[in-house]
Amino acid sequence: PKLKQVKPVVLSLGDDSPHFPDLATLNLEKVYAGNLDFMAITVDKTVQCWSSERDPFQIEGMSHIVQVTNSDRHALLLNSSGEVYLWGEPQDYDCPSKSPEEVISQLDLPLNIRSIASGPEHSLAAGVDGSVWYWGKRYNGDQDQSLINIPQLENIKQVFAGGQFSLALSESGELYSWGKNSCGQLGLGHFQLVTAPTKINLKEVRQVSAGFSHVMVIQGTEPERMWIWGGNKHGQLGNKAITPKATPIQVEGINHPTLICAASGVSYAATKDGTLWGWGRNDNNQLMSDNLKSRNCPEVIAQFHRVVDLSSRGRDTLILAEVEADEEYS
Repeated sequence: PKLKQVKPVVLSLGDDSPHFPDLATLNLEKVYAGNLDFMAITVDKTVQCWSSERDPFQIEGMSHIVQVTNSDRHALLLNSSGEVYLWGEPQDYDCPSKSPEEVISQLDLPLNIRSIASGPEHSLAAGVDGSVWYWGKRYNGDQDQSLINIPQLENIKQVFAGGQFSLALSESGELYSWGKNSCGQLGLGHFQLVTAPTKINLKEVRQVSAGFSHVMVIQGTEPERMWIWGGNKHGQLGNKAITPKATPIQVEGINHPTLICAASGVSYAATKDGTLWGWGRNDNNQLMSDNLKSRNCPEVIAQFHRVVDLSSRGRDTLILAEVEADEEYS
């Protein structure tokens, strides 16, 4: 049979999001939404940035980049050597840098890093030795700039930062959470603050996405199962309700999930056949619908040949996808 010809597209969801039709020509590999700027890693491991006020441009001096975290006023960039750089405006909760006067400055971390994460007021890093490091606002409200090690964690391969809570995924697929918990976003069965990492009752976790107050995960293989918990004010848990859940509940009706994305009150999932599902908050038309009403159960919002990457921050979402060559998306 003749193979279908496909082409890349980059879409931004939300009525206020900047749209640049030529982004797909930049050979993007990963996308990162932000409240002020959008960013992306290209196939040659450089970084592109754009916003409603700036056309896409390459961040000079940054190469071999493997991960970006795009926070409100700054970004962290991790390169293949395990070095972490800050680009943008430093905040009180940023780790002290080696060159604070520079626009791009290397963070003075004690070892090489394999994973980074940034929330609105704190950041995390997982070292190549499986350790976890934290800096920024403490969960009791203190603005402590010092870098601290989380001694209870080991063999961690990825870290994730929510609104005022943190998650860490181990090599064996175990997921740990700690921090603020008023919406049950820690997935531990209660709503109390937790100051030390505690294991969530899920095994074989493969993918994690932390929103402002809720969490999504993909667990297992063949079949893959999707779980969700935490805040539900806008119906972002997809269980036809608006009450929070402090323990993981399974998302029904979505088969073979490949990508998940939890944002501020909205959830997205992409499946193996290129279907994009969405539910939750819709005040900025995040769900590409005819009205701005929230949805409390998953619905199909777009169909692609393949969804390559998803990213949300605040009310904006980026989609990197492949479509058939004769299709037009805007």
